[in-house]
Amino acid sequence: METRYPEKYKEYTRRRNKVRAMTHKLRRNLEKDISRQAKLKPRQFWNYVKGKMKTRTGVSDLIIQSDGNEEILTKTNLVKA
Repeated sequence: METRYPEKYKEYTRRRNKVRAMTHKLRRNLEKDISRQAKLKPRQFWNYVKGKMKTRTGVSDLIIQSDGNEEILTKTNLVKA
């Protein structure tokens, strides 16, 4: 990326894709192992499921300007909307 040579970029994309394929394969194997052992190790299975189900919701506090050009920090969902 720094040198802007097409050959180096192609090499970078090849390696990036190789690493990405390896991580997908490893994740798939991990999930297969967890699912195979679900009856023997239900705690491990449910910990994995719970970790995947976590969602980040909500909008962070916003700063808005009032009519008098004051900056107000909004904290309630109604005001943010």
